[in-house]
Amino acid sequence: MTRSLILTRMGATPEPALAELPLREPGPGELRIAIDAAALNPLDAKLARGHLADWFPIVLPWVPGTDFAGRVVAVGAGVTGFVPGDEVFGRSDPVAGGAFGPAITLPAGFVARRPAGIDAATAAALVTPAAIALQALDEVAGADGPLVILGSGAVGTALVQIARRGRAVTLSGRHAARLAVHGVQVLAAEGADLAAAIAGAGVVIDTVGGPRQRQVLACLRPGARFLAIAEPLPEDAAVPAGVKAGFAALAGGGGQLDRIAGLAADGVLVPEIASRFGIGDAVAVFGAWTAGRLPARQVMVREG
Repeated sequence: MTRSLILTRMGATPEPALAELPLREPGPGELRIAIDAAALNPLDAKLARGHLADWFPIVLPWVPGTDFAGRVVAVGAGVTGFVPGDEVFGRSDPVAGGAFGPAITLPAGFVARRPAGIDAATAAALVTPAAIALQALDEVAGADGPLVILGSGAVGTALVQIARRGRAVTLSGRHAARLAVHGVQVLAAEGADLAAAIAGAGVVIDTVGGPRQRQVLACLRPGARFLAIAEPLPEDAAVPAGVKAGFAALAGGGGQLDRIAGLAADGVLVPEIASRFGIGDAVAVFGAWTAGRLPARQVMVREG
């Protein structure tokens, strides 16, 4: 990959393009990584449409992409534990972006060694969904009772793969049936059975958001936990007495990448990749992604 995918305009109809950009040498505490694979996230589409401008003040032209896997090619002063040639994966700051290019320069703390036997595309596809899943499960650790997961996308899949090892899990989503092989109970996205599962749940993790949040809250019993991932609860949402509700925004850090690497190496985390594409198709794929016409998970891989 010698070119980068850039955005020259954000909004309802963002304008992606390909451009040659200079590569930045790593400063103190930084690494430069040659990109072998980069995965698209829903956040990339939200940023491109300008939905989160207050939280993420993007400066154009901007190279999208946070999740990547590749090889260390340069090491900045003061960095220990990495040498050129190391196979790594990681997640950049969303404002910095940069994964959809030939290389990325970022702090060494945003990177971990890629597990042996895990290819670059698989590693890139793991990062954000698995990190959000781990953070969410950490936040509800200690809460008793069955777990209900709303949504069966990449984050829902990671939640199922991690959480099913220690508790009863119910999953609801349009395409949830494919995950029944993991031994979880799968229910339709709506209906009396789902309402009953929510009423008996100790924890509900919502990976979808939207107006159904209010309906879910109304079903929860006292003592239950509700954790939203896709978007915060509406400010006027009524939280039943005795229910603890919150929103988990991905914070990173805390050894998340090393934990993800370990779970992937053990075969616990296995991402689903819908399609792999090269930089030559990146403009078309990114346009279709931001328009909501492609399934998760889309991964760009190095050509040649």
